[in-house]
Amino acid sequence: MDERRKIVARILNEFGGRFRPFDNTGDDKKVIAGQFPDVILMRSEPPPNSDILFLMKIETNGDFVSRLSEWQALSSTPSVLYIVVPKSRLDEAKKFVSATGVRARVASYEMENDEVKGIQYE
Repeated sequence: MDERRKIVARILNEFGGRFRPFDNTGDDKKVIAGQFPDVILMRSEPPPNSDILFLMKIETNGDFVSRLSEWQALSSTPSVLYIVVPKSRLDEAKKFVSATGVRARVASYEMENDEVKGIQYE
């Protein structure tokens, strides 16, 4: 299992009791604002609904600048966007989000022995 899938699995496990989590990395993807967030957290039932409360985009590597248009689109929704980055890039991500005006919160994860040690949400 790759790093992104491990992080998604950890998030789904953490929030499964409080929300209706949706893994958006599989074949049955939901499009939101023309983009594909990795995790969608919806209001739990009852009542039955599809109110999306949180969107999460996991960035395991790469250049934040290349993700800017995707982040801007996802942050334009009424849901709260979390950008999940490695702990080593947390400050960089926070500065980038602030400088570009993306309406998002930043979370960080740590890996240890190829397993997700933890995820911290700000």
